[in-house]
This record gives sequence, C-alpha cells and structure tokens, in this order.
Amino acid sequence: MILATALRGGAAGIFLLTALLLILGDGRPTKIMWLVIAFHVSVLAHIVDHSVAWRVQIAAQRHDVVWFLAILAPPLLWAMLLNLFDDAKSHFWFRLVPAVFLSVASLISELLSSDYHWVRWLIYNAIPMALMAHVLWVMGNGIGDDLLESRRRMRFPVIVAAAIYVFWLTLDDRGAPEGLTTFSVIQAAILVALSLGNALLFVGAGPLVWVKDATPKSEHLVPKPAEVDPLDKLLAARLTRAMDQDEVWKQEGISIAVLARMLDVPEYRLRRLINERLGHRNFADFINSCRVTAAKAVLSNPEFATKAVSELAWELGFASLGPFNRAFKDNTGLSPTAWRLKHLADS
Repeated sequence: MILATALRGGAAGIFLLTALLLILGDGRPTKIMWLVIAFHVSVLAHIVDHSVAWRVQIAAQRHDVVWFLAILAPPLLWAMLLNLFDDAKSHFWFRLVPAVFLSVASLISELLSSDYHWVRWLIYNAIPMALMAHVLWVMGNGIGDDLLESRRRMRFPVIVAAAIYVFWLTLDDRGAPEGLTTFSVIQAAILVALSLGNALLFVGAGPLVWVKDATPKSEHLVPKPAEVDPLDKLLAARLTRAMDQDEVWKQEGISIAVLARMLDVPEYRLRRLINERLGHRNFADFINSCRVTAAKAVLSNPEFATKAVSELAWELGFASLGPFNRAFKDNTGLSPTAWRLKHLADS
C-alpha cells in the first residue's frame, strides 16, 4: 500500500506540474489549452478519489468536490482529444455536452436508492467507455488524412495511451480484496507511465498542436522562388496541374497516398507542401476545397439552375449528398441550395 500510494503521489505531482507549465507557458491560453488544464485537474481528482489511502482517511466523511471532478475526467479527455486531433468544424462548446450531461446525471444518481445500481453503472462505466471508443476510432481513422507531421506522429502514441487510460479506469481499487496490494501497485504504475507520457506530449508539443494554422488557403499554389526549394516548386506546379487540369479531386475516395503516386513524389513532401503552402491541416479538407470551388462555379451559373444538388455532389466525387452539404457549408457558411439562390438572385 505504501508503494502504491507513493507511485500515485508521483503521478499526481507530474500531472500537477504539467498543468502549471501549461498555464505559465508563452502566450495567452486558448480555449483548447484551458480544456487541457481542466482535464489535468479532473485527473488529479480521479487519482485522489480512487486512492486506497484516501478512502481510508475519509471513510467517515464526504468530499463531493473531489468526487465530482473525478467524474469529469473521461468526458473531458474525449473533448480534448477531439479538439486536438479532429479538424471537423464542430462547435467547441458542443463537445462539452457529454461532460455536462454526466455531471447532471451523476448528481441525480446520488439521490437514487441502491436499487438503481444499473444507472450508476451506465454513468460511471458504459458512457465513459463509449466516449473513449468513439474518440479512438476518430483518431485512428484520421491518421492518413493528417497533414501536420508533428501531430500525425503523435496520433499512434496517444491512441495507445488513451487505450491504456481506459484500461486504468476499469481497474477500481474498491473492487480489490482487502490486503491485496498488487492490484493497486499495477494501477499506480500504469498511472505513472501515463503521467510521464502526458508531460512529454503536452509540454513538448508546442504551437504545432495548440495553434491553428493561420496560413491563408488559396486555390492555386504560387510559391515564391526565394522561399521554396526547387523540388517543392516543381511539385507545386505538378499539384496545380493535377488539381486544375486533370481534376483528380473528382475521384471518389482519393487519398494522399494515391495522389503522391500520381505525382511521383514522396508522400511526406506532398503533405508538407499542402500544409505549409495552402494552410490545410488535413487532406480531406484540401480535396473538399477544390470540389467546393467547382461547385460554386456551377451553382452560380444560370445555365445549371435546374441541376439537382445531389447530382452535382456525385459528379464532384462525393459519396453522398450529406458530406457535400457539410463541406460546402463549412467553406461558405451556407448550404448549396441557399448559396445558389443567393447568387442567382444577385445575378
């Protein structure tokens, strides 16, 4: 028990130090930074709340604040990872809905009798596990499209760490037989490893993770010779030709690996060029921007006023109308139909 307590204390100290370094870091904290800090606080509360030593000390007392903060760890982790690794333009605050829901649900569950143990299982186990399964799927599914090399390299380690974190959450000190210390030591050792990995990730990540790429997007690559490597300049010309003349973006399911083979260039150079010169953080966003540009030309042309939006979506390479509508609205702020009506009326 002493070893487990010492390990937990060390892990808590590392999490606390990481949070302080983030708060005291350069620049004004962003919304995502505050979310990361909130997650660190909730993890600290979870470490304390699930400690055997803590439960022995407070056996006759209630510490609702620590318990409440501990509940928020899984939904805050879910929201944090989505905001860091998923570039879908969802509202930041919408991703905090699970945390608010679990907060209210857990408070209500405390008012229920012990006959409703299945409600507590749903709140404390099923929902957090579902959130973790979802975010792991999103992160794994986005590896191929990620154009930020530093963030792309982080995806696999973070996926592994998040999976280990889920496993750690399933290990509950309250379920260990009295006197069995190996259980708690294993928990604590996992926690120390996670705290170290967490510190390396968030302290060493720098602005490549925290700051959205502010490089303006453009429809064409116009590199300046003095700033661009000759090979990148040649690649830029090939890429412009492939997008403007060959219209390879029309191919459904086009990937950066396929495009790199078409251009006969290493994939990493193509990733870097699209990210650094065009300002795109993922490949799907780059392809969709080309498709939306073509869609706007058709939708604003009176000759195609009767052309069905669903037909246009299929011709542009979208698998269905839904993804086309989302991509178009992300780019213009309007649905394709609303955009067409507005521009046809203006003309």
